[in-house]
Parts: sequence; C-alpha cells; structure tokens
Amino acid sequence: MPVRDWRKTPLFLARGVLYLLVTIHLILPFTPVNPHPEIRIKIAGIILATLFLTLGIRSLRKPNSSFKSGLALLLIVYLVSAATGASSLGEGLIVKIVFASLLGAGIYSTRGKRARPTAS
Repeated sequence: MPVRDWRKTPLFLARGVLYLLVTIHLILPFTPVNPHPEIRIKIAGIILATLFLTLGIRSLRKPNSSFKSGLALLLIVYLVSAATGASSLGEGLIVKIVFASLLGAGIYSTRGKRARPTAS
C-alpha cells in the first residue's frame, strides 16, 4: 500500500487556503497598487485576516466547522465586494473558484470524521 503524502490531502490544502487568505488580506491593502487607499479598507483587511487566521488555527481541532465558516466568510466577502463596487464577481474568477473549491474539498474530506483527541 503506497504511503500518501500528507501535503496533498484536502485538509492540508484547505488549511493552506485559509492561511493564504490571511496573507492576501494583510498585504494587499497596504501595497501601492491598491485601488482603494481608504483607511476603512485597510481596517477591513486586518479584520478579515484576523478572522481567517482564527479559522486556520481552529481548523487543527475542528476542521469541518472551520472550513465551513471559512467558505461562508469567503463567499460573503466576494458578494460584499461585488455589491459595493470594490471588485466584480468576474475579476479574478479562477482564483475565487480555486479557493472556494479547495475549502469545499476540505469540508467534503472531513465529513463524518471526528476531531482528533487532544492530549490532556
């Protein structure tokens, strides 16, 4: 039986998406190419990065609920940014689909599994 590389599992990839979203929301609002230099955008980026970081850390113990919450938050961010005119839904569509599908794969792979027992 071949050993499966743990870095190619859906759990690892979905957790990686959460951490990548942290990086994106922390770095992009502060770059010179940002089309929205308002302070409220920077504050929203920090808040979103904090939420995604919390979900990434929480995914170590409760992956299913963390990935579901991360996917819901990601979809809400996409819809709010499209509604406010910050970006359209079609802008970066492939990346949006990849992020959402990897989180969905993480949700699918944790279906019916119990959380890891913690050492007390």
